[in-house]
Amino acid sequence: MPKNCPSCRSTIWMKESETRHCTRCGHGWISTYDSPCRCPACGTYKWEEAPTVHTCSKCRHEWNAKRSTPPKRCPSCRSTTWMRDAEVRPEHGGDESKDGYDRRIGREDVEYVIRSYNSGLSCTKISILSGISFSIIYEIISDECSDMPRV
Repeated sequence: MPKNCPSCRSTIWMKESETRHCTRCGHGWISTYDSPCRCPACGTYKWEEAPTVHTCSKCRHEWNAKRSTPPKRCPSCRSTTWMRDAEVRPEHGGDESKDGYDRRIGREDVEYVIRSYNSGLSCTKISILSGISFSIIYEIISDECSDMPRV
């Protein structure tokens, strides 16, 4: 048996090959290596590992993680609090409050907003300091306080 292919002179012509599939991009290729280093289509070194999917709690954008640490901002809306709200939100049924803002932010955030408002801060200032949208803060203050909210 010759070492090289008679037609193209390749040295890997008699090795067994297997079809590999990248879990990141879905590309399939035939490889003669037992464990290829990276996917030839997307270039990832983690082609055998399932990707980590992140979801922004503000804009609901979903993306695959490129690193082991979560990003600081959502790539779509650029929110820095995209993950904090996602951890508190019940995804499948769970205990849901009758208030719509309790499903969007955690109860501790609602209490923080009420404490801040009672200490004299306006809705705008609370929104800037906490990163919670103004409309949610205004809704919380309208529901919890008897007077007209300070904007």
